[in-house]
Amino acid sequence: MLRQVLVGVPFCRLLMRGLAHLCCGLALFSVVLCAGCEPTAQRTPPTPLTAETPHTAPPTAPAEPPGVEERPAPAPTALLRAEPPEGTDPYTGMTETGEPPPVDYHGDPLLWTPNLAYTLHPTSPFLENFPRKSSPVLPGETARRLEELQHLLWTEEGVLYFKNHETPVTKEQRARIELAILAEDLPALAVAKYIFVTGYWDITYAQEFAAQALEASPDDFNTLYVWTILQPDETPEKIAGFRHLLEMQPDSARILRELGMNLIGVGMSRTNIVEAIPYLEKSAQLDPHAKQGSAFALLGSAYLQLGDGDKALEYLKRAQTIHRSAHRRDLIELIEAGEIP
Repeated sequence: MLRQVLVGVPFCRLLMRGLAHLCCGLALFSVVLCAGCEPTAQRTPPTPLTAETPHTAPPTAPAEPPGVEERPAPAPTALLRAEPPEGTDPYTGMTETGEPPPVDYHGDPLLWTPNLAYTLHPTSPFLENFPRKSSPVLPGETARRLEELQHLLWTEEGVLYFKNHETPVTKEQRARIELAILAEDLPALAVAKYIFVTGYWDITYAQEFAAQALEASPDDFNTLYVWTILQPDETPEKIAGFRHLLEMQPDSARILRELGMNLIGVGMSRTNIVEAIPYLEKSAQLDPHAKQGSAFALLGSAYLQLGDGDKALEYLKRAQTIHRSAHRRDLIELIEAGEIP
């Protein structure tokens, strides 16, 4: 018995010593790994950009002498550290009423309408990390009439019919009947927003109602905005709409960003990309955290398309500090490795 104990003691000591060496090795390995990570605990306090902001006209791309290739202006260092300026609500004068939506509304302020009530989506333990969204609710009478319509329809072998009628009802005919009920109780702009937000009907119907609303109120910002976002992306109509919106609200970070984004995507034209950069820079200055730092990401994409990897890297890293993206991380690594010029 004594011999077993004496033999076991050196073995235990040897085992403990081995575990200690293993722990030290793991700790050193962790330090090496963390050295390659971007530090987040200690950062230089951001310095807001104080450059003068034009109010009478949208920013323009830098002019070049005749015969000289267009080049974007140098990336302002302060812009990479920009923080949102203090001021009034960014959507004042841009919503349907000109005032911010009610505090219990959780959704896009520019798609809110006072003609509809809203309810929050029910929570789920699987979606607790996602923000809750408000869903529009039709007026009681409108909802009742739509429900009555459902009782007048019946399906046989996948074909829709009105009861007591042998003529089939097409999907378009049914949509037209339903939307006519909405249009009797709601203004055209509210119908367009409802179609767009809910997705119950094809987007082309929302475009039709937005066009009706714009014809009745051609100078209303919110109506023009809804009409513009319903146009196909990167089309002349959409870009023209955003240009007009920018004339009405020259300090809107959102309009600046969306105009720049659509310019970048038009045929990958160098001229359009150069024009987009001042819009995106101003948008990033006004609201750097909007859309998870998308203005910085778009600037990185713009400079990458122009062949300026250094500036692209600066902006992509700034976007990455606002919102982590695996795709953006891989892109940054490729640029740093020289695999993307």
